[in-house]
Amino acid sequence: MKEFDLSDAELSRLHGPVGIYIGSWRPPEIAVSILAEVTAAKNGFSLPTILQVEEAKAARELEGTGEVCGI
Repeated sequence: MKEFDLSDAELSRLHGPVGIYIGSWRPPEIAVSILAEVTAAKNGFSLPTILQVEEAKAARELEGTGEVCGI
């Protein structure tokens, strides 16, 4: 991204993967999850960690092991 002349401040605003994890593979539902995250960011709202894709997937995997996740 530095090749596109983005400043460090601009780079720090980027994050991914995008969207709220809802366990869907259908494009319209994925679009809704992305729009929900974009709307939250626009309104200055930070999503709880458990709603972010990586954390939600990890919590879902823990459900199958019988371990309790920190929700």
